Amino acid sequence: MPSVAEASKPALSLKGQKILIVEDQFLIAMELQESLEKAGATVVGPVGRLDRALSKVEDDGLNAALLDVDLNGERCWPVADLLSRAGVPFAFTTGFSAHIVVPERFAGRPVVAKPYREGEILSAIRKLLSLP
Repeated sequence: MPSVAEASKPALSLKGQKILIVEDQFLIAMELQESLEKAGATVVGPVGRLDRALSKVEDDGLNAALLDVDLNGERCWPVADLLSRAGVPFAFTTGFSAHIVVPERFAGRPVVAKPYREGEILSAIRKLLSLP
């Protein structure tokens, strides 16, 4: 039987992983940050504006990113392009139908539909990082 300390540990350890959060809705961004930090990740951001997100991509050592498709009316595609060139895996988060809004060049990228649960986000991160 697991100890109390073991039972309180998240199923997925993201210790040592640096995850960028790009999300313009404050409460959603805070929930994402809390979930990822609880799993042991270091969160970069969250940022809710395209210009700030672009500058965060330059942060050395990013392991993965979660990108809200719509940032106050601007699309996150420039951030996704930079992450692609840098070889940083990422997933989109959106309340829109993914097949309508995601450009063809990102067709194979994971999309997590809003509203989502913590487990869905952690599962997406696990897949991005190729963790068991």
